[in-house]
Amino acid sequence: MGGQADRSPIRPAETETRFTQRPLLGQGVLVPDVRSEARIERSRARRTPAGAKGGEFDLNRTEKEEVIGELHAKMAKAKAAILAEPKGLTVAVAESCTGGLIGHRLTQVPGSSAYVDRGALCYSNRSKTEMLGVSAGLFEQHGAVSREVAAAMARGMRERAGVSVALSVTGIAGPGGATETKPVGLVYIGLDGGNVNTVIKEFQFHGDRFVIKQRAAQAALDLLRRWLIGREKA
Repeated sequence: MGGQADRSPIRPAETETRFTQRPLLGQGVLVPDVRSEARIERSRARRTPAGAKGGEFDLNRTEKEEVIGELHAKMAKAKAAILAEPKGLTVAVAESCTGGLIGHRLTQVPGSSAYVDRGALCYSNRSKTEMLGVSAGLFEQHGAVSREVAAAMARGMRERAGVSVALSVTGIAGPGGATETKPVGLVYIGLDGGNVNTVIKEFQFHGDRFVIKQRAAQAALDLLRRWLIGREKA
């Protein structure tokens, strides 16, 4: 009918997600370009419908979750292909600001019980101390959102779980909790692979609470992917 806006389906994942075929541990798996997620937010999540007067049509929350979820699922399958190799690699996760999202995404892949050992949701400082052995002095000196605490969380999880590698994440998802030196979106991700093999990354994410948590989980899984690739090359 005349005057109605064109509401044809929007398929940002088809145009914004790039996949490349790369050999990982002797086999080819699809590895997403992780930069695509940011482009989903910037470029194709909005458009002006035909016939509309300058307005914007946004993907609603459900549609956004479906788009991001599709990308995340393919990313998780790529990691599963690496971890499932007959090398006995196992992983555990200690999460704070992501609230279990990393563990959820790892276990979305069928057969993940072969390499996912456990996960801990350590939201409070007390839980980080009791479950992971993080020293109370680190909170007093550096704060819960810090490189030092992220490192201690990853190390504590790996030692207690007895796994090959452990991930940790601590940050400020917002909208509250920020300080002058630690803004909303500040996230520290830790990876401990034993033998003084510890990696700590600092990120400054932007967006609402949902987006920050999604991006933090994505960054943690990408750090794991890069560690696994580097381990194979070593």
